[in-house]
Amino acid sequence: MSETPALRVFISYARRDCTEFAEELLAGLDVAGFDPFLDKHDIAAGEDWEARLGGLISAADTVVFVISPASVASERCAWEVAKAEELSKRIIPVVALSVNEQEAPQSLKRRNYIFFSEGHSFARGLGELAKALRTDLQWVREHTRLGELAIRWHYRGRLEPLLLRGSELDAAKEWLAGWQAPAPEPTELHRAFIGESEVQEAGRFAEERARLEAIALAQEERELLLRRVRMGAQVSAGATLLLLAAVGVGAWQVVQANSRVSSAEGRVLLTERELEDARAELSDIVSQLTLAQTTLDSNARIRSERQASATRQLEDVQRRLERTPEQRSSAGSGALPPSIRSAGVTQSQWETLQAEARRAKAREAALQAASEHVLQTELERSRDEYLRLLREQEGAAGGSEGEGQDVPAPPRP
Repeated sequence: MSETPALRVFISYARRDCTEFAEELLAGLDVAGFDPFLDKHDIAAGEDWEARLGGLISAADTVVFVISPASVASERCAWEVAKAEELSKRIIPVVALSVNEQEAPQSLKRRNYIFFSEGHSFARGLGELAKALRTDLQWVREHTRLGELAIRWHYRGRLEPLLLRGSELDAAKEWLAGWQAPAPEPTELHRAFIGESEVQEAGRFAEERARLEAIALAQEERELLLRRVRMGAQVSAGATLLLLAAVGVGAWQVVQANSRVSSAEGRVLLTERELEDARAELSDIVSQLTLAQTTLDSNARIRSERQASATRQLEDVQRRLERTPEQRSSAGSGALPPSIRSAGVTQSQWETLQAEARRAKAREAALQAASEHVLQTELERSRDEYLRLLREQEGAAGGSEGEGQDVPAPPRP
């Protein structure tokens, strides 16, 4: 079982004249079982002191204000007292060094002082302080806990999930109703936090009650409907049997008709697939014909280019072989033309060149004739295949599927 947390006590003092006393009081309260803290130990260098001190005071169950000449004149100490009063914290003033009564903060004059000053025992003062701290201990702790929850709810936009629920809300309402002086009075934020929690809880209860009532009504309507269905089923049992018999005969006939329809649909699907295959094959043949036509056009262009080249070569040879009458007479006798002889070509070399030229022309003519024959044969075979597939497609369509459809004609050579 976890131990009850110690009461948290914030010590407000002036460092100028009470540092040593504050340290001694801190140690004494710690030994007495409390959880004391002060700004010297709990505020880092460079930290926003107002924000940090405000957080320390908000987390404290009680604020012990050390009265000394420096503390009653300190604006910072006065700010700490004002912050504690704003949060409705219990404030216990203790006198470390005597001061003029008129110089003490106005809000502290109505409170009972505990004296640690000269002429008073420190141990006795510590005992009186411990007794005062333990007064209304549970109520003060709840004041601090609910105050921190309320502050978090307020600074996070008053979100509904941060409100109290169930037994926690019941305990908070009981705590609020049980307040009695001189315990610290609940703040307006306490009251707003608990009040809004109560409103939201009532709304949730109302929604849940409405939901349960709707469920109960739906169940009643369902039971009524079931009773009506049972009564109707008992009355119509005989008629249902007769109806089922008639429906059974009709269903058998429907099943037979559906079977015939399914068989016919299967045959139609098979015919459609065969037709699609024929169309695909026909498309391939058309592509082949187009390719053959392209090849034929390319070969015709190549032949034209070769003929032009041969014509240019022949013209060049004719220009070279232009001869005078004496040269033509000598050519009839097979003599070497003077222009060729002047180029350093012998009679035997000239005859060899003439023979090679004749053989080259013969090979070119044979190659051209063979190419034209092969392409013409391939084109005729492809056209015959195309016409055959076209006739098969028309026969497979049965005169219905093929009507109105355009069939591509084979390309003309």
